[in-house]
Amino acid sequence: MTKEWALLARGDSSKEATAMLKDLTDAYARHQVSGMSEGSFFNESIKSLDELYGLCAGRIDVAASGLLPFL
Repeated sequence: MTKEWALLARGDSSKEATAMLKDLTDAYARHQVSGMSEGSFFNESIKSLDELYGLCAGRIDVAASGLLPFL
């Protein structure tokens, strides 16, 4: 995480973190839900993945704002 903040502070992105998010998203896209019960858990998991993307976007916004030294 420290590495990513340093990259963001310079206006760069972490290729490693971006690749991990892409791999995770691809895994979700390939998954076939097998039943209603699993579908409920899968939908909640998708919401968590969406929240993760939102948190990442928030980190980028904070880093771009120049407030990073104060966090």
